[in-house]
Amino acid sequence: MLLKKNLLFLIALVIIGFLSACDDNNEPDYNLTFKVKPLVNGQPFQLNQAYLSPQNQRFMYEKFTFYLSHVTLVAPDGTEQPVSEVMWYDLSNPETVKLKVPDGNYTTLKFSIGLDSIMNASDPATFAEGHPLSYSQNNYWSWATKYIFAKLEGRCDNNPNSAEWETAFLYHLGLDTLYRQTSVARTVSLTQDNLTNIELTLNVEEIFNNLDIVANKTTHSTNNLPLAIQVTDNFLAAFE
Repeated sequence: MLLKKNLLFLIALVIIGFLSACDDNNEPDYNLTFKVKPLVNGQPFQLNQAYLSPQNQRFMYEKFTFYLSHVTLVAPDGTEQPVSEVMWYDLSNPETVKLKVPDGNYTTLKFSIGLDSIMNASDPATFAEGHPLSYSQNNYWSWATKYIFAKLEGRCDNNPNSAEWETAFLYHLGLDTLYRQTSVARTVSLTQDNLTNIELTLNVEEIFNNLDIVANKTTHSTNNLPLAIQVTDNFLAAFE
C-alpha cells in the first residue's frame, strides 16, 4: 500500500513538472523587439516598385542592404543598455531582433550605420556562417580588406511618367571615413512582464535629397568619395 502511494506521488510530481515546463515554454524569453521600418512618403517601402525622389526623378530599388551597429537605449541619466552590436539588414526581408532586457526607462535610441574601425578590420573568415560579419553575407571587399557598409542598387529615370528606365544606379558604401553615428528620441519603458516594440523609421526617399541620381549614379566609395559621402550623410539623416 505504501509503495502504491509513493508511486502515485511520484507520478503526480512528474505531471506537475511537465505542466510547469509547458507553461514556461509558452512564455516568450524576450521583452523587447527591434526593427527598421522603411517608408516612402509615409507609405510602406517595397523593392522593385517605382517611386519619385525629392528631385522628381523616378527610382526603383532592386537591392537595399546595410549594416546597423551599436544599437543602444540611453536612459535620462546617461545609462546605456545595448540592444544589438551589429546587424546586416536586408530590406527584402527586414530582421526583427528579440531581446531580454532589464527593466528601465529610456529616452534615446543611439545607433550607427556601417562598422567602426575595429569591426571593419575584422577577418570575415573568423565568423560562423550566418553571422553579420561572415563571408556568407557577401559584403566584403577583399581588395580593400574592408566591409561594404551598404549596397543601394536600382534603376532611375528623369521622366517621372516613363514606363522604361534610363539607367541604373549603384552605391556601394564603405571605408572608415563613412562610418556614422546618430541618435533619435524614443520614450521606452521596459518591464519583464510586458512586450515592448521599437521601430526605427527609415524615410527611403530622403536618401536622394539634393541628389541627381541619373547624373550621379555610381560609387564604390574609393572611386567617387564625394558622392559616397553625400549618399551616406543623406542615409543617416533619413532615419527617425
